[in-house]
Amino acid sequence: NYCETKPEIELSEIAYEINNCIFKISKSAILMTAFIVRIHKTNHEIEYINCSHEPLLMIDNTSDEFDFVSEPIQKRLGETEHQAYHTTK
Repeated sequence: NYCETKPEIELSEIAYEINNCIFKISKSAILMTAFIVRIHKTNHEIEYINCSHEPLLMIDNTSDEFDFVSEPIQKRLGETEHQAYHTTK
């Protein structure tokens, strides 16, 4: 897993690179949604980028509680070249 071997890489960098690869290949003919998430094992905090994907369902396995994570919704991957994405923590 790339993120485990390079934990310092920002999710925004990952989304940026994936977006540019898709754009260069498709010239906006292919658009993709994605939900990119990192879960920190030590403190169980999450950070994510929602690239126009359906909400993520987070379930607490220690209780019966759940929540949908979706905001903020950003552009789909491949829509525009050099699109900046922002990580939500």
